[in-house]
Amino acid sequence: MMIPTRLPRWLNPVATALAGSLLLSLVARLGSTINRDGMLYINTAQAFLDGGFAAAKASFAWPFLSIGIALVSKLTGLGLENAGYLLNALFMAGACALMVACVVRRAPELAWWSCLTVLALPGFNEYRNELLREFGCWFFVMLACWLALRWEEKPSWPGAVAIQLSVGTAALSAQRLWPCFRHCSPGNCSPHRVSSAGRTW
Repeated sequence: MMIPTRLPRWLNPVATALAGSLLLSLVARLGSTINRDGMLYINTAQAFLDGGFAAAKASFAWPFLSIGIALVSKLTGLGLENAGYLLNALFMAGACALMVACVVRRAPELAWWSCLTVLALPGFNEYRNELLREFGCWFFVMLACWLALRWEEKPSWPGAVAIQLSVGTAALSAQRLWPCFRHCSPGNCSPHRVSSAGRTW
């Protein structure tokens, strides 16, 4: 009997990274207690539900993750804490999948190794049991990187704008990213930018 050597199309490195990350987040959530920063985000989410944006901003100066948690809670019916962990798990899974997707575009022969790396590297995984703003930041930064690789293959103004929107959304999670706009400005991402050698790229 011949054993098929090709994997089904749905079993690919990107999908595996996505599913594996969600599973790791579920395992990390079991038996965990909320961290101190997470308590602040949950309290701010409750303030948003009770009094809107002004109340949320009075509770925490950069309340965008908390607003996301409040909206997920309202849409799903989950408690604020579980909604926060769900949102973080989705952000982390998306970030892992996008990291692998970037490798697939550049070096497809390394795709499975990159999948193993993002699911095993402690720096990516040791904080899955905590509520952190960084997960959303990582997701949108990786989305910007993936969009930039697409833009490099086929430059366009919509692609350039999408990159800037992704970086801007990442900055809603971590305001330290605002300086990145200087490098993602329309002039730097123009589909008709000319290099110093006179070539358009």
